[in-house]
Amino acid sequence: MQRYETIYIIDPDVTEADRQALQARYAAVGEASGGYIVGFDEWGQKKLAYEIKKKIRGFYVRMDYCAQGAQVRELERLMRIDDRILRYLTIQLETGIEVNALKERLAAEEAERERKRAEKEAQLRAVAEEAMGAARDQEGDSDEDEDDADDESMNEEA
Repeated sequence: MQRYETIYIIDPDVTEADRQALQARYAAVGEASGGYIVGFDEWGQKKLAYEIKKKIRGFYVRMDYCAQGAQVRELERLMRIDDRILRYLTIQLETGIEVNALKERLAAEEAERERKRAEKEAQLRAVAEEAMGAARDQEGDSDEDEDDADDESMNEEA
């Protein structure tokens, strides 16, 4: 099995519900015969480099998946005949993929990202606490200075 990435541009006039239906349809084709959908990335509406079918904007979507060649051909056939799809491009990312090994690798990468995020949060929290402590210390020093000034003024009066 191979890992592919298909980027397609949807007509900007298509509703959100229709975009979701297209995504579900393409996911069903990608999952046929043991394929695996890694994920969809919706990049949103962007200006096209040049006009396509009298449109100057398009809604970009990236589909990452593992499939056989026949599934990719079927997916591209569906995109070719659908008027809502302005353009599409499929590239092969990896060959000889085992789906279970890919799932494990993706889970490990996600766990590593989560660990780094938690570590960064802890560092930010420590810096914030340190800054708060320094601010409290500075406040305490200024209070002592005021107390010393009050004591001196009282001594002068006496």
